[in-house]
Amino acid sequence: MVAVIDTKIDINHEDLKGHFWANYREIANNGIDDDKNGYIDDSIGWNFLGYKNGGSVVWNRYEFVRIVDEWGHLFKDKTESEIAIHEKHKYLEFKRALKLLDDENKFYKNWLKSLNHNVAIFPLVKDTLKHFFPKEDYTYQQLDSLYNKYKINDKSYRQRRNDNDKDLGALIFYMMVSLEVGQRTFEDIKQQEMQLDSIVNKSLNLEYKDRGPNEDELKILKKGLGNNNVNTVVILKKLEENHSTMVSGIIGANRSNSIGIKGIAQNVKIMPIVISSHGDEHDHDIALAIRYAVDNGAKIINMSFGKEFSLHKNG
Repeated sequence: MVAVIDTKIDINHEDLKGHFWANYREIANNGIDDDKNGYIDDSIGWNFLGYKNGGSVVWNRYEFVRIVDEWGHLFKDKTESEIAIHEKHKYLEFKRALKLLDDENKFYKNWLKSLNHNVAIFPLVKDTLKHFFPKEDYTYQQLDSLYNKYKINDKSYRQRRNDNDKDLGALIFYMMVSLEVGQRTFEDIKQQEMQLDSIVNKSLNLEYKDRGPNEDELKILKKGLGNNNVNTVVILKKLEENHSTMVSGIIGANRSNSIGIKGIAQNVKIMPIVISSHGDEHDHDIALAIRYAVDNGAKIINMSFGKEFSLHKNG
């Protein structure tokens, strides 16, 4: 049996059916911890990001944001000479985290501003291009040819172009860039705008709390936190998360059904354990997930994640 400590997973995937671990000591969804392992209704695994109402954390903060938030009152506006020797390593980590937070905020806020503009102007671009391509079946090469025909005769035109340009050359160039990054439809752009908005206002936000009012629970290693909902959901026609599904497929996808890929192992069972969402994992969840996997008989543990900082690595 392999415990996959990762994101939520598609438990209905046709190439993984019959390959999930089952906790036969637990009666599913009866609201009782039948096997007395500290987790209620954990019939096929556990979601450490789960809420009591059955929902789950979708966006985590980055670990460097948590460090700036938690250590800010200790080191903000202080110089290295003011720091005690035994606190210097912590101080330097704080300064490194603070710089990364500043850099990432600038990068993603600028990108989000650009996407806000893209969302606003996309309908105009589509309507304009219909004049040249009524079936909207244009390729990048066709747009490039059209762009070169209509653009201003100035080699620095692309560099001088700004977000408010709405002349024909700018509109054509806009769609060329969209095609390059795989944004052919309005839904593509809206989805990326939503993702970037969440990165800026959740993952990079000092005020955002991953667990809401339950944030203090992360300070104590206590069994039972979370819920039994390990199944991913579809948002905007795409899976909320699919990393665990892909990893589990590599490990144990059905080798004899001629669907998808063939997993590495023939008769493996997958134990889904959820600790990852958008953003960085909590050390608290990682520790409890490893203990859960061991206590429930996993022989191998797969953990395909990592982070540059660790707030509670000694806890």
